[in-house]
Amino acid sequence: MANVLFLYDNKALGAGVTIAASSQASTSMVAANLLDPDPGIRWRATGSASETVTLTFPSVVDLRWLALINHNLSLAAQVIAEIAEVYDGAFTTTVGPQDAWTGVYGLGDGRLGIEPLGGYPSSSERADMQAVALIDLGSVVGCKQLRLTITDPDNPDGYVTAGVLFADAGFTPERNMSFDWRLARVDPSTQIRLEAGGARAIKRTSWRTLALPFGFAEESDAIQFFGDMERLAGLSGHVLITAFPGAGTAAEQRTTLYGLLAGIEGVQNWTFGLYRTGVTIQEVRG
Repeated sequence: MANVLFLYDNKALGAGVTIAASSQASTSMVAANLLDPDPGIRWRATGSASETVTLTFPSVVDLRWLALINHNLSLAAQVIAEIAEVYDGAFTTTVGPQDAWTGVYGLGDGRLGIEPLGGYPSSSERADMQAVALIDLGSVVGCKQLRLTITDPDNPDGYVTAGVLFADAGFTPERNMSFDWRLARVDPSTQIRLEAGGARAIKRTSWRTLALPFGFAEESDAIQFFGDMERLAGLSGHVLITAFPGAGTAAEQRTTLYGLLAGIEGVQNWTFGLYRTGVTIQEVRG
């Protein structure tokens, strides 16, 4: 596997951030729900044509990556991102329209590769994953105001909905992660044996855990960025990761995993100029 993108400092959750939307379906599905890290608490628009979400920061923040988590967008959906460095000023950076579902190369068998890490998902496959639309602004830009415009003519529900808006500059390690990464699906379902014979299952929602070892990290990555991730996100914070296939470009993004840091290994200077660390992420489902 090639490199990986970490988003761990969600500027949308900062103090003083305000949000507005072009429409809200009800008083319980408001735009402010996008600022709740629980992907199950969602904003819902009344339609699916040119629906907008506008985020205003109390001061200029650095952004490069934007993500809508746990959305219901179809394969025809497109997103436009606009950035302004001044409140109510002209948008100076425009990205898109970009497909909400980006085609990628698979990893292993099937369009989704090994456990849904990439590819165009089918309707049945999408039911078992948490959709994420990832937008690359191309470079780090200063942002005072952000506007997303979402258009989805084939939306099966007739309206746009999403759980979390993630906005961050992002971090990609200088050196690729090690080859011994581990992905597992945790199924908390239980089986109960019946007195009359046989058994029945109590089905519960499963989730994924992903362990990413970094055995050849640069000093700045190991001490600065992984240290920042532990300090800013910690075990109570949320992170978003995207594993890149071969070429490592945004156009080949893999389906991301949104979750909590289950642990960060202590940094070890195991040889001159190289450091060893690692992170484990447990998926949070909406």
